[in-house]
Amino acid sequence: MKSTTSGSIRFTTESIEEMDGNQVVVSIPRNEIASITLCYGNSAERPAVRVIAGIIMCILGIILGVLPSYAIIFNYELIGTTVILEEIASAATLIFLGIVVIIPFFRKSHYLLVETKSSRRKLALKNSSPSEIINLATVAGYQIKTENELGRY
Repeated sequence: MKSTTSGSIRFTTESIEEMDGNQVVVSIPRNEIASITLCYGNSAERPAVRVIAGIIMCILGIILGVLPSYAIIFNYELIGTTVILEEIASAATLIFLGIVVIIPFFRKSHYLLVETKSSRRKLALKNSSPSEIINLATVAGYQIKTENELGRY
């Protein structure tokens, strides 16, 4: 099986694969591929789900942090100080993780939009240039359309 790899994308005679190191994360069989388009934009597979999950985490963190913060500010002894500090630490962690989950939504990058007969997949181009990907795809026998050809730029 002949393969060419650039960054996180590997083209083989049987499939296109998104790699994480040496491990295949996504593999799309060649016979299922209807079209491949090189795009620029939000490369998250499901950006709405990511944003909603991040917002929920932030809201839970805020809710978890309100009562203990209130107790500290007004010197109430609702529960032990250690428990209050643990709740505040948990709240801060949830808020931080929520923000970490949301931030990639605002980053734009190049990705391959692979349309199959039944779905669409986004394969992020990590550590490789768009021209390099196009050249490797051509060598492997794949035809990649660009957004320029489709009139999207």
